[in-house]
Amino acid sequence: MDKDGDLDVKELELILKALENDGIQTKDLSFHQTEGSTVAQSLLEEYNTGKTGLLTREEFMLLADLILRHYEAQSTSSKVRSLLSLPSLR
Repeated sequence: MDKDGDLDVKELELILKALENDGIQTKDLSFHQTEGSTVAQSLLEEYNTGKTGLLTREEFMLLADLILRHYEAQSTSSKVRSLLSLPSLR
């Protein structure tokens, strides 16, 4: 990251790659993925309300909230699967 406070599409792609490595389906973060666009490009279009081509800190925080909810859902789902695999629940 270049520490200018804003994220461009390349920086967003690095973040999305890390999320994918954590098991987050990044395509699920986009509400409206345009055909031919990458997930990063679609997210930039959706969350960049200032239409600058960059995500400001405030704009990214909205996306970060959605990312956090995906992590929480993933964690809850994992806990449920663990509980269901207990011998006493079979």
